[in-house]
Amino acid sequence: MAYEAQFDFAAYFDQFELAPALHSRVVLRTSCAVDGNNFFALTRAPMGGRPVPGLAQTATWALTYPLLTYPGVRVDTMIDNVRILANDPHQLCAAVREFLANVRAARLTLNDANEWEGLTDAQITANCRIAGKRRVFLGEEYLDDGRICNTQDNVDKLRDAYDLFERKRAGE
Repeated sequence: MAYEAQFDFAAYFDQFELAPALHSRVVLRTSCAVDGNNFFALTRAPMGGRPVPGLAQTATWALTYPLLTYPGVRVDTMIDNVRILANDPHQLCAAVREFLANVRAARLTLNDANEWEGLTDAQITANCRIAGKRRVFLGEEYLDDGRICNTQDNVDKLRDAYDLFERKRAGE
């Protein structure tokens, strides 16, 4: 692919408002009371809630599904991350603009959303041209020769996780 646009939602889980009927069923208990109350009803999807990543991924799929109708456009998603790839600059621009319109219509917030506002097609394609640029998506680096490697940051995180596992296994 010749062009790539990446997007990341800001505080994604906090953007999903829970229906008022669910407020009394999704509560948080605290060790300190406020006005004599240790329980607080949540109005937003809780970050650690088991169904929340599925909810977020489903929302992302719904926002990106229409982009699959553009010939030659590929869309990769992982919960709050979106990558749009294309060889044709016109198809890329159309897909990017539709994605941004879908995000606005859903009243969700992207990190760096303002950077995309008001750009011409020429500016979008210039910003999204792949040739000669370091490309990283979800901890993987895409090299010009077609290889895909873990980034050093990703390797460090994996090493830290392995070291923690080894310490736990050794009984530390």
